[in-house]
Amino acid sequence: HGSDGRHSITRSDTRRSTDGGSPQGGSSRSIQPAAPSQQHVRDLFAQYDTNGDGTISLDELTPIMKNITKMNDADIQKMFRSMDKSGDGSLDIDEFIKWVFHGSSKQDAVAKAALIPSDASKLQLSFYNFCGPTSVEMEGRFFTKLCKDCKLVGKTFSAVEADIIFNKVVVPGQRRISFEQFEKALVLVAEKSGTDLEGLRETVATSGGPAFAGTQMENVRLHDDKNTYTGTHGSDGRHSITRSDTRRSTDGGSPQGGSSRSIQPAAPSQQHVRDLF
Repeated sequence: HGSDGRHSITRSDTRRSTDGGSPQGGSSRSIQPAAPSQQHVRDLFAQYDTNGDGTISLDELTPIMKNITKMNDADIQKMFRSMDKSGDGSLDIDEFIKWVFHGSSKQDAVAKAALIPSDASKLQLSFYNFCGPTSVEMEGRFFTKLCKDCKLVGKTFSAVEADIIFNKVVVPGQRRISFEQFEKALVLVAEKSGTDLEGLRETVATSGGPAFAGTQMENVRLHDDKNTYTGTHGSDGRHSITRSDTRRSTDGGSPQGGSSRSIQPAAPSQQHVRDLF
């Protein structure tokens, strides 16, 4: 990557304060994507112009952004308007190139990390995806979730230590960290856990974003184990209530007469349904 100019690498001294505090002089190794060539941008434009008409519409851009970012429709529309300087509802190649090289808003940063892919921008994109759909800075709880989702939390590194590191890099009085502060935090995580920094960065970059899992209900024996059901619940699993005449034959056989009565819930009134609505 260093030979083709795609990624510039800035290394700073990793000396730390003697009390184990925050890094001195930045103590981070920051890898930022270098500006892409115009030809590379033109190639990407052609890729995103899915119908080949020479422009990129909002309909073409929206599924691309939703597939690789956590941006919602409103954010994508806002980003598109900032790119569409002519206001005609589509992006031509000149507008796209100008946006790539001159767009500077926070939403632009997210979009560029997604639309101008590189090894370094993958890390940025994962960071932005963990920030949530409405922010480009990361809260402490999302930093801890990132550490858990990326399997950084384990025997040598705890969620409590992740919280401590977040508080070391965040600006006093602030609740969120920028991407640059996040990179410094990764350095501290690597040092604390004894993990190779490059491997750690790659793990975070390839995660793509947070993992979500539905809440699993605990097993309830009297509900989930049908062997514990009684009456009609045990026989067919239904919840109708059947009452039978309790008279039985003298030898303990079946009930006499068969005077059974089934109680089913009555249909609710329309007014009750409207009240529930």
